Amino acid sequence: MARKQSNDLLVLQILSKYSDERHYLTATDVIDLIQSEFGLNIERRTIYTTVDVLKEMGYDIETYAENNKGYLLKKRPLNKDDLNQIVHSLYLDPSIEQKKFNELVYRLYQTQSLYTKNDTGKLFAEKQDVFFKDSTENLSIISEAIRHHKKIRFSYTHYNMDKKLVSNGRVYTLSPYAITASEGMFYVIGMNEDKGKVSHFRIDRLVQMEKLEEDASLAEKSFDAQKYTQTKITAYGGKIETFKVKCNKYIIDQVVEKFQDNVTLEPYDNLNVIATITTTLDNLVYWCFQYINYTVVLEPQMLKEEIKKTLFRATNQYIDYK
Repeated sequence: MARKQSNDLLVLQILSKYSDERHYLTATDVIDLIQSEFGLNIERRTIYTTVDVLKEMGYDIETYAENNKGYLLKKRPLNKDDLNQIVHSLYLDPSIEQKKFNELVYRLYQTQSLYTKNDTGKLFAEKQDVFFKDSTENLSIISEAIRHHKKIRFSYTHYNMDKKLVSNGRVYTLSPYAITASEGMFYVIGMNEDKGKVSHFRIDRLVQMEKLEEDASLAEKSFDAQKYTQTKITAYGGKIETFKVKCNKYIIDQVVEKFQDNVTLEPYDNLNVIATITTTLDNLVYWCFQYINYTVVLEPQMLKEEIKKTLFRATNQYIDYK
């Protein structure tokens, strides 16, 4: 009886979807999955024959005889590092809209196993909060640590007077929760084990990165990586507070894009709106000074007075008293 070439496709699809470096399939697993996925019955000896044919066709498949665990499709059109680099490039392309970005990322991850897609779904969110970075090596270590709930250790760098990045001499231990992006910079968020609080670090500044075997501290149920990104990732952290700012309608887009779910708008007059913003003091002040000609802080009054003093001091530096 002639071989059914459709068996090749069935077995290949099952191995592609359900096997990876952490998930092996026995012949029985393959038979059961073909039955549940396609409603078809296939004999055990057919699995053996089909895998041999696929290997002859060039597919890199491990067998029980090689690993003592089961079948595994080792190589795919794209590996994880390839995917991270491609998705990163898509993220940085301003011409790609959110909907198209989501479609492309979804299609790219169809090349991976079901488990990889599930894992990376925890790391990748909407375009403005995509979880990845420039350094493939660091990204791989952090991503693996997040997936396996392990701590990471690293040193942090800063620029010296020669404009070279050098270590600050400290070693940090972090239980990583997520990788995120804000204003073109990429960060890892997690529990800073030295300080006992959630912190974030610029990923391009991390050196001597390593994944530890020590289990990571669990994030609190209330922890929200997206909200943390919107409110905390600034030049300085701080306490979350609520502010009222009069904003020119000309910058409504910038207000919403910056603060997203943490801002509400109400009309003020023909030219302005009132923005009620929940964020840190430093984040709010930094943003307001970027749009100094279009914003006026209304509440709290103490902050309004402090901004007046800051502007006065800044103006004085440009006055020529000679």
